[in-house]
Amino acid sequence: MKIGKWSLKWKGSKETAKQRKYLYNAPLHVKRKFLSANLSKTLKQKVGKSSLPVRLGDEVIIKRGSYKGSTGEIVSVFIKKGYVHIKGITTKKTDGTEVQVPQKPSNLQIISLNLDDAKRIGNVKSDTTKKDQGKKVKKVVAKEESKPVSKAKPEAKPETKKIATKAATKTATKKATPVKKKVDTAKTVKTAEKKTVKK
Repeated sequence: MKIGKWSLKWKGSKETAKQRKYLYNAPLHVKRKFLSANLSKTLKQKVGKSSLPVRLGDEVIIKRGSYKGSTGEIVSVFIKKGYVHIKGITTKKTDGTEVQVPQKPSNLQIISLNLDDAKRIGNVKSDTTKKDQGKKVKKVVAKEESKPVSKAKPEAKPETKKIATKAATKTATKKATPVKKKVDTAKTVKTAEKKTVKK
C-alpha cells in the first residue's frame, strides 16, 4: 500500500502498524462498517444477521474489559476515531469531573435495536422475506417437478405410436418403390454368345 493511498485490494498483514494504517486511512463509508457489533441470539433469529453497525439509541452489553457485564444505551458514535460512548459508563478525573469512557464496538453486543429509522428495519425485513420467498419457490418447484414424473408413463405412449407410424411409412415406401436388380455384364455377354453359336 502506497503512502497516502488506501485500497480495498489490500489483503492484510501480520504487522500491527500496517493494520492500524489501513484502519486510519480508510474512508468514512468503510469506517462505518468497522463499527459493527455482535447481535444477541434473539435478534439474530429476528434479523437473520449476526452483526449490524451500531447506532444512537441501541442498547448494548459490554463483553470485554473492566466494565464487562454492564449494560447501557449508546449516547454518541465517533466514526473517525472508531469508538462509542455508553450511558452510565464514566470515570472521574483528578479534578473530580466525570468523563465518558470510550468503548470499541467489537467488545459490545447489541441487546435491542433502535428502530426509529424505517430503512434499517426495511432492509432487514426485505432480506428475510427474500430468503423465505426463495425457500417457498424451491418447494413449489420441487412439487411441480415431481408431478410430471408420475405422469411420464401415459405421455410416453403417443411417442411410441409416432415411432411406429414412422417405421410403417418407411416400410410402405420400400414396398412401393421397385428394387432394381444388379445385372452382371459378364453373364449377359456369355448368353448373347451362346445364342449366336446355336444359330
